[in-house]
Amino acid sequence: MGDIKDFRFDNEVIFKGFWALNPEDLLDSNFKVSKKAIPGNLELSKGRITLDLNGNFKIHILNNKNNNAVINRIYGFLYNGLYVVLENCINIGRYSCSNGYTVEEHLISSLYTLNVDPKTAISKDEFNIMANRVNFNINSLDQWYDIERAEITLKKEESKIIETHSNKFYDENEFSILNDTFFISFKRNLFLGYKETVGSEVTYEPYISISTKNYQQYDIETFKGIANWIFKLINFLTHTYGKYVTFEYFNENEINNRRVEIKDNGDHIYHNANYIGRLVFPQINIKEFELDYKSIKLSKINDKCGKLIAKWFENREKLEYIIDLYLQNLASNLALETDLINQIIILETYYDNFLAGKSEEIDDNDKKLEEIKQKIKNFIDDPATAPSVREEIIKSLDKKSNKNTTLREKLTVLLQNLPNELSDGLTRVDAYWKNDNEFIEKYAERLKDTRNFYTHGANKKRNKKRFKTFEEAMSANKVLDYIIFYYIIKALDTFDDEWILNLPFFRWIIYRAHKNTHEEQ
Repeated sequence: MGDIKDFRFDNEVIFKGFWALNPEDLLDSNFKVSKKAIPGNLELSKGRITLDLNGNFKIHILNNKNNNAVINRIYGFLYNGLYVVLENCINIGRYSCSNGYTVEEHLISSLYTLNVDPKTAISKDEFNIMANRVNFNINSLDQWYDIERAEITLKKEESKIIETHSNKFYDENEFSILNDTFFISFKRNLFLGYKETVGSEVTYEPYISISTKNYQQYDIETFKGIANWIFKLINFLTHTYGKYVTFEYFNENEINNRRVEIKDNGDHIYHNANYIGRLVFPQINIKEFELDYKSIKLSKINDKCGKLIAKWFENREKLEYIIDLYLQNLASNLALETDLINQIIILETYYDNFLAGKSEEIDDNDKKLEEIKQKIKNFIDDPATAPSVREEIIKSLDKKSNKNTTLREKLTVLLQNLPNELSDGLTRVDAYWKNDNEFIEKYAERLKDTRNFYTHGANKKRNKKRFKTFEEAMSANKVLDYIIFYYIIKALDTFDDEWILNLPFFRWIIYRAHKNTHEEQ
């Protein structure tokens, strides 16, 4: 049986095997390769999955006039003894050789490996691969895991060598989500190795485990959705955009699961899952990020990790669009204007989802608005005012009144409700920033005009208060980055302002703002 660990997202490898449109056509009754199976090579390369067939699926050709037709599933049996299920396979090439021999090339959307015949693992009614546990790794985990240094100690006691290791947190942590239906665990496997040049050394394998209650079975897409949302949490906390390295799934029950049973006589019985497999799918090919001073690592949140993860899933519907835009700005080389527009959309969405109905503050000394309202009221109530004029004024006011909160009002509320420490600190990002309501109202209007200018058409006669220069837009972009990061963490209702503002991401601007204020005094 081949090594399932070869199926990694970062691996570049070719697997030889046989392929068919039905699992029954792979092996005959004697478990030999069927004559109906077609030989071909499966290639994983830089996030791209392709299948090159030394032949063609004749039935498929007869039933589809379009050479680029999609095949729902292709089943494979590899030379190394593993089974493969390919999903959403697009025919991207069919070529005829001089002797009439035809070859095909397919681009694959997702790949499942199995250590058992797919006929036993896949329900014929649902066509789903089911599992009760998934382990996945992403390329930032080795930096994000900063609790307990990975080390193994060997001690000689009498005639035995005793191995001890520090892995308590990773062995014991478990956090429930979705009404205790699923459990998240941060795991780390330690290995003791030996190299002639350095002697004994410890390597470790970090991963995240998602398991179900009482071995309840769910399809892989359900697990993938949960994994992606955890993946986005880590990306947000670390200000990075990671990639999957492995995605392994297990189908287990109370008897058949990965464990070692030790008998009274000392014999060891190794149990395994009903089946295990790995999922591989294409990923966006972007540069790898290194964690830096802005990154919130595991040790910073471990005492409140359970609550943080629970709130992250509770607020998924409200946060998902916000987080997707936030990570899009982080990972993409967007134009500055597009980046800024996305940030304004994030703030508007945040208000709608978390602060709907909250009104902006009006300064007590600003009586002009109240005076105008009173004059209109007095004019309407004046008996000398003709009824037709009174009705016309009321109709006009009713038409212009808007019960919906405007974008400027939403932005003003968000800017006004920042902690004073953070708002004061923003002067270190934008020298023109002021922590007072008059400035904030004007700033919100400039954000509104900027969004409308680039969203509804670049009409220079309108939206005149927008950010016009590159320097203005860049300063606004940096200011909003701090504001958005603060509000997203605040929405998780896990940490207070003191904890949030003490993060390295905020600390330097707050410290410098305090230092300048102290020096001025």
